[in-house]
Amino acid sequence: MPSWSWSYNHHYAPLLKDAARACLTLAKIGVNFADAHEPPLLPFEQLLSVLPAYSSPLIPEALRPLMLDESSSVIHYYPRQFATDQNGKINSYESVVIIPFVDTAVLRNAMKPFMSSLRPEELARNTQGHGYVVTHDASVAVSSIPGIVDDIDSVSGYSVNIKVRSL
Repeated sequence: MPSWSWSYNHHYAPLLKDAARACLTLAKIGVNFADAHEPPLLPFEQLLSVLPAYSSPLIPEALRPLMLDESSSVIHYYPRQFATDQNGKINSYESVVIIPFVDTAVLRNAMKPFMSSLRPEELARNTQGHGYVVTHDASVAVSSIPGIVDDIDSVSGYSVNIKVRSL
């Protein structure tokens, strides 16, 4: 099981050799992320962790004060102005956005008083779903006009389906 609480709190990715060295070091000192048993973030926790304040219409109205109200205990995660680093890029949308990293424990705690205001359908959306693995056989030619022409298996000439299985 992956560690859902661990995060890489840096704005730039490490070099691959540094990441490999870190993995070896962690293995030597006995760090085992497979021992972590904390649950993944719920959907609204995830959205509040990654969306900027101007995207607040994408979350339930009951949770928007967390992003918009100046008295919110987590308002510092949603700055109105922030630095960007183009890091040699030409276009501004390619920039690295320099904003605070979200402490999910702090965010979860701040969300608690607002959760009772969610509508039943919002509460239903804010649950963990099932994991799926979707596979595709590259030897299958997918029809551009489904319902008229079936997908064709280039090896056998028969129609095939994409397989989905639960984790």
